[in-house]
Amino acid sequence: MKKIRVFLVDDSISILKVLTTIFVSDPEIEICGWATNGKDAIDKIPQLKPDVVVTDIEMPEMGGIALIKFIERNHPLPVLVFSTYTYEGAKVTYEALEAGAIDFLCKPKSKADVDVLKDELVSKIKIINNVKIIRRVDIDKLKKEQNIDLPDEEEASTDSTIKHLIVIGASTGGPYTLEVLISSLPDNLTHPIVVALHMPPNFTKYFSEKLNLLTHYHVKEVEDGERILNSTIYIGQGGRNVKINSNSTFSIIKSEGDALPSVDILFESAGSVFRNKVVGIVLTGMGNDGLKGARRIKETGGKIIAESEESAVIYGMPKCIIDNNLADEIAHFAVIPQILSGYA
Repeated sequence: MKKIRVFLVDDSISILKVLTTIFVSDPEIEICGWATNGKDAIDKIPQLKPDVVVTDIEMPEMGGIALIKFIERNHPLPVLVFSTYTYEGAKVTYEALEAGAIDFLCKPKSKADVDVLKDELVSKIKIINNVKIIRRVDIDKLKKEQNIDLPDEEEASTDSTIKHLIVIGASTGGPYTLEVLISSLPDNLTHPIVVALHMPPNFTKYFSEKLNLLTHYHVKEVEDGERILNSTIYIGQGGRNVKINSNSTFSIIKSEGDALPSVDILFESAGSVFRNKVVGIVLTGMGNDGLKGARRIKETGGKIIAESEESAVIYGMPKCIIDNNLADEIAHFAVIPQILSGYA
């Protein structure tokens, strides 16, 4: 069996040692080289021809974002970003995902974290080794072409009559997919949208702030107890589950696990409360999160849209929906806004 060739980029020798120890313990992975900054990596990657690159963001001479852009333009291959849990770390990590990185993982803070990290890191490498590389579009250009007029926060609708509720679930590859989808929503669409995107704490706050600049909707991170309003997109808090209550408010639930917020919990609660008003969308991601929730939505008369294999970075989550005959529509993520216009 051909081993997965991994190239490491980090200015910390201790991190390089940790990563090397983790990877050499797996028989399916080998380290083909390493660099301590992006400039050094650019010189080595064409010769060493890795299958996957694991990179830090902040490094001397050339940082990770510039490196990712170079790889995306010249040597398209999967990039996994190593980042931090801080809000500032969330900003630069999101910029890296926007530049073309496939996924990210937070750096360990202790020896105990390293032990937990090992299995997740190896698993991510094996998964993203097989992903499709989708070239990024210019989101600012897309927004300009659509002539979006951004409202002030206080202009968001307070109409309590909800005709439809749109719920979206995504994981690996989700940030870029959601950015394109949300920035393309038709101006006449005002139904509330709730998103469960697998992310750690802090990242979803910055993500919601970024999305808020790209759409006529007001985009915000979900708060416990707040009521669902039209013309608003709610991003579930990273590392916690979000549930919709019978009085159309949210509950934020502290939970353990990696796949948080859970798509199943969001979808099941949405189906139970809003019943045939729900439109569920399952986007790129590994595993089967969203399958139980999609069943609940269908049982209560709602509709399900699944992302097509053609556009999904990871086809696991939408494939489960399609294989179980739960999808009313199967579409490229760029086409989904057009489908949603039919619900306006």
